[in-house]
Amino acid sequence: MAASALCLTRMPVRFDLLATIPRLDGGRRLGKGPYTTARPARRGGVGEPGISDDRQRLGEGAKRGAHTGPNPVDRGKKGCKRHVLTDADGLPLVVQTGPANRRDEQQVEEMLEALPVLTDGRTGEVHVGPRALMGDRGYGFPYMIAVVLLYGILSLLSPRGKDQPHGSGLGTQRYVVERTLSWMSRFRRISQCYERKGEHFQAFNQLAACIICSNKLMKERQRKNQPS
Repeated sequence: MAASALCLTRMPVRFDLLATIPRLDGGRRLGKGPYTTARPARRGGVGEPGISDDRQRLGEGAKRGAHTGPNPVDRGKKGCKRHVLTDADGLPLVVQTGPANRRDEQQVEEMLEALPVLTDGRTGEVHVGPRALMGDRGYGFPYMIAVVLLYGILSLLSPRGKDQPHGSGLGTQRYVVERTLSWMSRFRRISQCYERKGEHFQAFNQLAACIICSNKLMKERQRKNQPS
């Protein structure tokens, strides 16, 4: 009884008049055929995002902007360089980015000017500038050592030249900044420069420095709150 009722109420679809499917003609046959010739080539994309027909297009070839430069140690590929100024414990105080072909010492004075005023948490003493500055031989030009001394800072920059003694504390004191650079390289977004504008890459590096400082502060608070 249930089977007969179902048979009586079933709708005969093959006799219904349905709307014509696009690209099909009224007789339910294939409609207009493909284009006989290829469409004419269009002009290539631009450097900024734009609208292309019915979708948004990002211009090709605009990935590396004016903030990049040919890397002298990577077959001249365009890239960026990260400059970090840390305290004695490796806490990032100033982070700046620039083209990969810019020499290291050219960023020192600008980073010293951007150094914030620091206060010693134990004694409350205010430090306007660092007492000493360390760096590898990339910073050890004679004129840069003179500039550091004019700021009233003890220069521990390693002098240029292979015959010069290595006075920058490699492996004994300068390891803290190398460790900080390794921390920052673990942020996948800034491990390489993927940005079209230097402001964006600089902002992501500053955000990474803030995260490192925040993690350091949280660990210090947890250490102090532990019962003795």
